[in-house]
Amino acid sequence: MQVRPHIVFSGLCFLAAIWHWTYWDLAIFCDERTGKPSLDLPKIFGIHLFLAGLACFGFGAFHVTGLYGPGIWVSDPYGLTGKVQSVNPAWGVEGFDPFVPGGIASHHIAAGTSGILAGLFHLSVRPPQRLYKGLRMGNIETVLSSSIAAVFFAAFVVHFDCNNLLSQPGFFSEFQNAHKTGGRKCMFCHNSCLIHVCGLPLPRPILITSMQ
Repeated sequence: MQVRPHIVFSGLCFLAAIWHWTYWDLAIFCDERTGKPSLDLPKIFGIHLFLAGLACFGFGAFHVTGLYGPGIWVSDPYGLTGKVQSVNPAWGVEGFDPFVPGGIASHHIAAGTSGILAGLFHLSVRPPQRLYKGLRMGNIETVLSSSIAAVFFAAFVVHFDCNNLLSQPGFFSEFQNAHKTGGRKCMFCHNSCLIHVCGLPLPRPILITSMQ
């Protein structure tokens, strides 16, 4: 059941790639000034940005959360144990913690929503002539590079915020002192002290539950 959607989605991507290879010079828009068929590059950019945002939003809102999908693999920081489970989005500051799986859902939902809105914006609003020429939006290479740059910019923001959070002083203090209170236990070694059998301190466990 988990494999079928991935096969279907990858098959659709292959079909889309073959279609673009075959009809690469297809004129699907008409120039209002000349009445001749032409490639409307801003609209093409908007269409693909909308589709990318839709896929990103669907992954975060349905696949990761388990609403329509298995969820994601959640394991301890050392990758020794774990399981596939649904994850609730983390909308607070903890969402930028790279060891909190809820950030994966919230980031994909937020980025997907932004991509959908940006795609609809580019489909409905025409860029001014000065901006169109200044950004050299008259060739397909710029459209492709702009799409790639948008994705990498979103990934860079998340990466920067996660690293910035890790560098904050006292980030690990609450877990270093957890064994003193005995209020938590690790699901790997089932001990309240966050020191595993390997002797290494567990920096930021994501499989930590309150003791019953």
